[in-house]
Amino acid sequence: MTEATIKYNSKAVRLTEQLRSDIREGKYPAAQPLPTEEELSSFYEVARGTMHRCLRSLCDSGVISRDRRKNLWVAVDDGVSPGPSAGEELCRIGVLLGGSLDQMYFLSMAGIQDFCDRNRLYCEKLQYSDYAGALEILRHIDDYDIDGLIVLPFLAAEYIARLDELNRRGFPIVAIDHNAGLPLPLVESDHAGGTYQATRSLLERYRRPVYFFFSAIRETESASYEGYRRAMIESGFAERLAEHTLEFPYSGSKVALFDLNCSQQCYFALEWLPTIELPVSIVCANDYGAWGVYEAARQLQIPVGEQIKLWGLGDLPLCRNLTPELSSIRQPHEKVGFEAARLLRRIIDRRPAAPIHKLLPVTLVERQSSR
Repeated sequence: MTEATIKYNSKAVRLTEQLRSDIREGKYPAAQPLPTEEELSSFYEVARGTMHRCLRSLCDSGVISRDRRKNLWVAVDDGVSPGPSAGEELCRIGVLLGGSLDQMYFLSMAGIQDFCDRNRLYCEKLQYSDYAGALEILRHIDDYDIDGLIVLPFLAAEYIARLDELNRRGFPIVAIDHNAGLPLPLVESDHAGGTYQATRSLLERYRRPVYFFFSAIRETESASYEGYRRAMIESGFAERLAEHTLEFPYSGSKVALFDLNCSQQCYFALEWLPTIELPVSIVCANDYGAWGVYEAARQLQIPVGEQIKLWGLGDLPLCRNLTPELSSIRQPHEKVGFEAARLLRRIIDRRPAAPIHKLLPVTLVERQSSR
């Protein structure tokens, strides 16, 4: 219910504005729960039904919120809420991030933990040693003392099926980076937008079509391809898309997002670099692919930054250790984690979860490889 739906009751509208004003002036501090509905009704000398409609309107507009024990709290704009009062049971968030222990994992975890610390929530990292262990956690998720789950899904059929089962039965889940094609609430970086910008920068500067190097196994790389494709079409290279799209023939398991090395990418680049006309512009869907291009170019004695203009995605530390330094699209992993935890908390509290799909902007970090 919003204020628009209670216009028929002028007293409820006036009361809503009065409460909103009292909250704004600090009469009800965020560090303490609001008085009960009955107490507020008595204080403002209105009927319980009128107060109930007023509080529902303020909840729907995000001015106040209810915790799991139905206590009312004043919302805070910067994402900090007061959390439970003394003796109140903590909300417990579980985190199950598939893939490798890399920069994305640690920064996402930092963001999740930051939100939990600010809001006095309990964050439990669900530990596993391999894909089978992660799948076992999902199979027995009810044995864990958690109220909801943040996941970076593995791209394996059995794992996805279990996530789908949990989602269908109403278990609170928020995905980060990608949702494996499931109707899960999702918080991710704008892979398509970042790749579009990087591709456009190469197209405008060098006036030639751009190659795109990716692996279709990763859902986020498919999103990146859409950004690349859009930039190429807008620049008049629609008919050149097929010949300039280099799909990396991934030979690993779908339970890994990608290997933390460049060996397979390098082998592939060694095959196709000698077949294309130089100079060349390339956008890679991740920094490991770009690293593979660097290594292949080194072996073929093709100078990156001169004969090869190159962008990666991820802005890993290796970008600054390559020679020349690699231009890359920086993703706000820590912000993604923070927003995922915020969204999960809203879902657990049965508050409106919109927007279900949050797309966070990226930053282009240009270095010598593309200049």
